[in-house]
Amino acid sequence: RRVREAVVSTQSTGNDAMSLGVHRLWKDSFVARADPQPTFRCLDVAGGTGDIAFRLARHMSNIRRDTEPVTICDINAEMLRVGRHRAESGGWGDRYRWVEGNAECLPF
Repeated sequence: RRVREAVVSTQSTGNDAMSLGVHRLWKDSFVARADPQPTFRCLDVAGGTGDIAFRLARHMSNIRRDTEPVTICDINAEMLRVGRHRAESGGWGDRYRWVEGNAECLPF
């Protein structure tokens, strides 16, 4: 558990260092190419702290305010906790569903 918590707290810094920030551009490009529409139901598997889910929701709400919530599913409860906290701190808590689950056996 301590190892997982350490990974969560350093993940963004590590991703920035390893990719020189390019991972942020990749995530933006991914969402732009996916072009999710407000009526879509999006599932972010292994979405952990919500980086891509936040972008998906923002993209959809730029088109229309009332959108389907984005579901984030991850096996790591600590990463989900961090993501949920980030969403609630930003006032976006109602845009997401947080589900602990294994990508090899999705609970849906």
